[in-house]
Amino acid sequence: MGFSSASLGFTCWWWAELRRVFVVEARTARPYPDFSLKDLPGSSGRLDVVCRCLVAALRGVGGVRRDTVFWAVLEGGGDPVALMVDGGRVGLLPGSELGVARILGRVFRGERVDGFSLEGAGFREVVGRVAGEAALFYLHEDGAPLWRVRAPPAVAFVLGDHLGLPRESEELLGGLGAIRVSLGPRRYLGSQCIVIVHYELDRGVASPDAF
Repeated sequence: MGFSSASLGFTCWWWAELRRVFVVEARTARPYPDFSLKDLPGSSGRLDVVCRCLVAALRGVGGVRRDTVFWAVLEGGGDPVALMVDGGRVGLLPGSELGVARILGRVFRGERVDGFSLEGAGFREVVGRVAGEAALFYLHEDGAPLWRVRAPPAVAFVLGDHLGLPRESEELLGGLGAIRVSLGPRRYLGSQCIVIVHYELDRGVASPDAF
């Protein structure tokens, strides 16, 4: 299954309208439609984690969050593939991981679904481009408290999947100047982290200048 990297110019029209980006490095998730909905975690390389994070990023009380873009770098199928879901263009979005998985199956088969796209791109390419357009934050237990951060006009939050980020990805983020932020001493699922970040951004938090 091949994906062209020709579109990796990343024309950033969406930065004029959107404020929030979430990037998940999904180290085992496979970009193939041959998974079983009866055993999504076991048959897809934990694509269920991506589905839950996608729902958390783009579903709000009033429907789809139009101000948010979600990226997942799927690394479980050989060459990495970047999934982008644009809240400003997506249609109806299911609130369940299985409903989202059905849509991803269609996307992986090459069907066109509004707001969903695939790129032949890895974590370095995606994060490098995002870092050039937004304030970059890395969700990490050892980071500064999120409540000390006031979001600038464009923000991007990076998090790992159930395995966390590998050292090389952490080093890349450090080289890009990403600020580590923490949600507190307790551990949360990636999808829960995204919900908490949205909550803090919705209510307004303190300035990143504090760092």
